[in-house]
Order: sequence, then structure tokens, then C-alpha cells
Amino acid sequence: YNIAMLSCDQVQLDRRIYQEAATLAKNGYNVKIYTFYPDIILPSILQKGVSIVKIARNDGKIHGGAINKKSLLFNYVNILLPSLLKEKMYFCLLDPALSFINNYQISEIEKSDIIFAHDTPMLPLAFEIQKNQGFGKIICDLHELFPDQFDIFKTKEARRYWNRIDTCYLKKCDGIITVSDNLAQIIYKRYDLLEKPLVLYNMSNFVPKNGKNNFLHDLYSIPYDKQIF
Repeated sequence: YNIAMLSCDQVQLDRRIYQEAATLAKNGYNVKIYTFYPDIILPSILQKGVSIVKIARNDGKIHGGAINKKSLLFNYVNILLPSLLKEKMYFCLLDPALSFINNYQISEIEKSDIIFAHDTPMLPLAFEIQKNQGFGKIICDLHELFPDQFDIFKTKEARRYWNRIDTCYLKKCDGIITVSDNLAQIIYKRYDLLEKPLVLYNMSNFVPKNGKNNFLHDLYSIPYDKQIF
């Protein structure tokens, strides 16, 4: 099976995404992680069967008719507006989730049996890829409640926009996974899903301990027969 993982990370590739890809590769899957930001920090060593592809923008320009004109308008007044007003305008005039479809060379994404949308912004792109190739199961991995990131989205317009994306696409997914039982319950009820999302916990790789190191046991008076994680 070929698997495409779509990531919207801008600074560093989420460790969860790579761990999922590496686990699948170890079990015989061919996994490609697609990212849309050229300066993203990537793992220095990759598991065999995992590759990372950076998708280029369309000649560095915004495309798509009305979206193009609105983007130019937004860029023109960007420096003149306070941040809250800019966010309101951005989510009222533009369609950020569609920018990955309109502004990037998504034809570079190879046909895949399974398409992973990592978080809400990748959902429209995942379904566009499925439509273009004519097949493929879609799995969404929600790392958090994306619309509820109040530290990032300060206005109700922004939060309402991402909530609409989730409402529109989550029910159409072939499967949904998330990071905790509590989050799975909230997503299940909020979006009236037929099944509760599968919980896939974040874990560290197990590294066998070479020799004894009792520093923490001694420091905190922990019995030596007790393990520390």
C-alpha cells in the first residue's frame, strides 16, 4: 500500500506524524509525507520506507480568480489594520483551507491508497486528491481541537471558519484518529459522528537501558526496584 501524509506544519515536522509514518513503514507500507513549507525542519534520519516531499508553490504566485483579487486587497491593507481586524478580514474574504489546492502544485502528490490529513487545514486537500485520482481512503488525524486554539485564533470568525471545515469534512472521512480519550469524546459529540474516533496515544520510542543509572532513584529516594519513565 502507498500512503500519503499531508502536513500543514510550518516550523518543524510534528513528531507524531513522523512516528506514525515510521511505524507504518516498519509494517510494510510505503509512506510519503508531503509538506508545503520549504524551510520546515525535518528529521535528519528517516526510517526505510518513509520519504518527505516538499510541494512547491505555483510560481510563487497566488492563483484562483477571485481568491487572487481578494488576496491582493488583503495584502494591500495588511499593514494598516490592527491584528484582530486583519484576522476577521482574512477569514471573511479568503478561504485559507483551499489555498493548498489553488496555490500549490498538488499534481506532484502521487496516487495513494490511503490519504492522511493531519489536522483540519489538510481536509479539503485530502478530498481534492481523492477526487482527482478516483480512489483512496481518507484518514484524518486530529492533533487537537483545531478551531478551539484561542491562543492562535483570537476572533470568532476564524474559529467559526475552521469549525465549518470540520463539520463539512469529518463525517466523510473513512476514519478519524486523535490523541486522547477526552478529545475523542468531544469530537464524537460535537460533529455528531457515527463512530467515536480511534485514540492513538503519543509515545516515545522504547530504548533499552544499558547498565544501571540510579541518579533519580537516589535523588528522590525511590526504591531501586521501581522503574522511572
